[in-house]
Amino acid sequence: MLNPHPKHTRAILCGILASILLAGCSDAPPRPLHLSPPPTHSITRTTNTGQPPLPRQIRVSVASTDAEVLAAATNAYTGFVMIEDRLLQNSREPAGSLMAWATPQFGASEQRELQKARNAGEHLVGRLYVSGFDLLSRKNVAGAVRAKLFACADATHSQYLDSNGRNARNPKSALRVAVEVDLRQLVVGASPLLVNGVDGVARVGRC
Repeated sequence: MLNPHPKHTRAILCGILASILLAGCSDAPPRPLHLSPPPTHSITRTTNTGQPPLPRQIRVSVASTDAEVLAAATNAYTGFVMIEDRLLQNSREPAGSLMAWATPQFGASEQRELQKARNAGEHLVGRLYVSGFDLLSRKNVAGAVRAKLFACADATHSQYLDSNGRNARNPKSALRVAVEVDLRQLVVGASPLLVNGVDGVARVGRC
């Protein structure tokens, strides 16, 4: 069972997601589509202090293979997470940059949450890493692709601080969580997938 629509950025970074996970969900991991070759996409940890490059957005269509949709969905969610990291690390980063990776409604909702964090002086030190991607489903909806992606989100290599530099995370927060990401095309034909929502999945051991 999935818990609908937790606030993604502050949920993982501040620990709001922990209370959602404790509410009780299925222990069974999602069943991915069978893919060949197996997925290997991830954000690689690095000692380089500079900003890593954003992944390229991959255009897909209803004629694309499952492996192609997986690659497009992986890059879309990875880019979305990296932009959110930058927005929480640097208050001068333009908030509008998020909209290239999200649908208008979900992107606007995330921007409001990010602005609340900025107004409160909350900020991120370090990065959130995502890995372990699987394509759970893909559909043809009126000629456009809609996909569900499974991923593992890891916040153990970051700190979330308040305006005084103190820890702003709930001490009971889950720093490694499984997420299901909803992605869709806004344009029929060959176009990128955009993040349309992120839901937490409880007690999945693989993360």
